[in-house]
Amino acid sequence: MRQQNPCAFARQAAVLREASAEFTRLWAGPQVQAHRSARTVMRHPEAGELALNASWLQVMGAAHLKLLVYTVERGSPTAALSAPLASER
Repeated sequence: MRQQNPCAFARQAAVLREASAEFTRLWAGPQVQAHRSARTVMRHPEAGELALNASWLQVMGAAHLKLLVYTVERGSPTAALSAPLASER
């Protein structure tokens, strides 16, 4: 899986592991693999057009379980547009 910001990805995985015992169990298993990644553009009603990297993780043997993670390239126009959105939460 291509990661634009491996540190941010690892931090998010740590947050999810702390919040969910099931996520921790699944994450630790050998079945978690990168399924697919893509670049997508979304239009936010306040921030406008956001270019995002999307990565799908799938648990092998459980096709109904997928984790979709959006990341933003550091220093990109999307990072500047999305920063105020994150601080509002």
